[in-house]
Amino acid sequence: MGTFDILVIPQRCEQCRNIVENRYQFKYGTPWQKEFSLGDDVNWEGNPIRWNGRPIPGLIVADAEIEPYPDCKFEYESSVIYIDNGKFIGAGRNSGRFQFGQDDYALPIESYRPLQFEEATQGVSE
Repeated sequence: MGTFDILVIPQRCEQCRNIVENRYQFKYGTPWQKEFSLGDDVNWEGNPIRWNGRPIPGLIVADAEIEPYPDCKFEYESSVIYIDNGKFIGAGRNSGRFQFGQDDYALPIESYRPLQFEEATQGVSE
């Protein structure tokens, strides 16, 4: 995948049902092995020549890969990260809903299905 950043979100594993720190690898912005949490801003530091994509206002979805869960090694085939006006708001399974091209790091979207989105991306507390 090359250089990437990571969005870390506590979520419940679909397979073992444990609460895990999901780690979503993504390249949108200026990837430099940084870790982010929900509510953080996308990193656009440095020379624009190093940027992957461009800042897109509004609600977008970014291509991502989830690291295997540490306990049961379960992983999604494809994942996405949701960003609203430059802030990370969630992540979850792509399930073929969004099609990214070779150089597409993020796509603008008009809306999402709140129930599906909340179930897939809501941080979990014990």
